[in-house]
Amino acid sequence: MRSALTHQLTVARKQAMRATREKHIQILGMLPASAIPRHLENMREQSAVTIQAVWRGHNVRRDFSQRKHKIVRVKSAVIIQRCVSVTLSVIGSLLFTILLNIVDTNY
Repeated sequence: MRSALTHQLTVARKQAMRATREKHIQILGMLPASAIPRHLENMREQSAVTIQAVWRGHNVRRDFSQRKHKIVRVKSAVIIQRCVSVTLSVIGSLLFTILLNIVDTNY
């Protein structure tokens, strides 16, 4: 099942690439000879811009994922520190109360 779907996607991708290539050849056939180098340069620039945009998007998504994990770690550390602080303050106040009771009973 999966291999059949993969095959269908491969065939569809190859057909799309073939159609694009044929369209490009038709466009080049319609252009005067003097305009072909300029057209090819424009296509090259458009291709470069597309590649750069895809690469930048990939980098942004990767950086966001890394930052997200770092933020989660920092928030977790803050929660743990807060819990420890509250626990220590409660223990400290209980010890203080116990010590006061011991002092009061001795005097």
